[in-house]
Amino acid sequence: MPTVAHESHLLYPRKGGGGGRGGGGGKGGKGVKGSRGGGGKSISGLGGKTTSAGSRGGGSVTTIPAGSRFTGRQAGGATRDNVYGGSYYGSGYPYGSYGSTWVGGRPFPYYYWPIYVGPHEYYGSSEYGPANSTERPGGPMYTISVYTTDAKYNTSDVYRILGDQDSVATVLSALQSNCSVAGGNMFNYDPTSDDLAHSLPRTESIIQWYRSSSFALSLDGYNNSASAVTPSALSNATQQLVTALQPPTPLPSHLNRAFLDCVNYTTASSVPLIDAGLSNLPPVNGLGLLFVLWATLILFKQSFL
Repeated sequence: MPTVAHESHLLYPRKGGGGGRGGGGGKGGKGVKGSRGGGGKSISGLGGKTTSAGSRGGGSVTTIPAGSRFTGRQAGGATRDNVYGGSYYGSGYPYGSYGSTWVGGRPFPYYYWPIYVGPHEYYGSSEYGPANSTERPGGPMYTISVYTTDAKYNTSDVYRILGDQDSVATVLSALQSNCSVAGGNMFNYDPTSDDLAHSLPRTESIIQWYRSSSFALSLDGYNNSASAVTPSALSNATQQLVTALQPPTPLPSHLNRAFLDCVNYTTASSVPLIDAGLSNLPPVNGLGLLFVLWATLILFKQSFL
C-alpha cells in the first residue's frame, strides 16, 4: 500500500493493507477472514461484471458505452493496491483527479461511483445522486454504525461506514469477523432526513475515504473543519486543488488505535472490487515465475522421457 506520513493525527493505511491474506504488516495485520470467498457476485449497475471482497481489481481501462448514464468516461483498471484514499472527498483516484477535489466529470477507476454528498453540490457530487438511485453500482446507498462490545478493545468509540448497499453489507460482515464489531441494522442513506440513523454520517465526520471516494469511514463526534460544506466547496469556479485544502482536524487522542486500525485495515481489504482474474494471492515476482516454469518443465520431462 502507498506509504503516508505517520503523523499522530492522521488516519493512514498500514503497510501491506491491501493484501487481505495473512501477514499484512502493522499491529494486528491479519488477513481478512472470508475475504476470498467462492466466486464473484454479479452487481447491479455494472453490466454483468462481478465483484468480490477477495478481488485485487485490475484489468484494462475501458470506455463506458453509449446508452449509459456516464457515456464516454473511462472506467476500470484500478487495483486494491490503491484502494486507500485520504481524509478529503475526491481522494483515492489512481487516475483522473488532476490534483483537484472536484469529482464531477471524473472517470471511474473502480467502476463504482463516488458517494453522493447531498443535498448540496459539494465538490461536484450532485451528478452521482440521488442516494437511493438504483442505477448506482452495488445498489442504493446505505449506512450503519460500527462499534464493539469486546472487552479486549474496551472502547466506546463509534464509527460508521457509508457506501452502496452491497459494499456496506460485505464490509460489515468482514468487520464482524475480524474486529468483533457488533451486529445491527443497515439504514438507507438519506442526507435530507431528520432521522440521524439515515442522515449520518456528515461529510465533516468522515476520517477515511476508499475506492475512489465511493466508500467512507466516519467517526461519531468528529468534526473536520477542512471538510465543511462551505461556499468554496459548492463551486468549481476555482477548480478546487488538493494543495489549497486546510490540514485535517486532528483525531481525538483517546481513540483506541487497535480497534481503529482493525476497522481501517479490514475495510480496505474487504471492500468489493471488480473481478479481473486477480485474487488476493501474493503476486508472483520474476524469479518466482521462472522457478514455476522450471519446475513444470522438469515434471514434464520426468513424465514423458
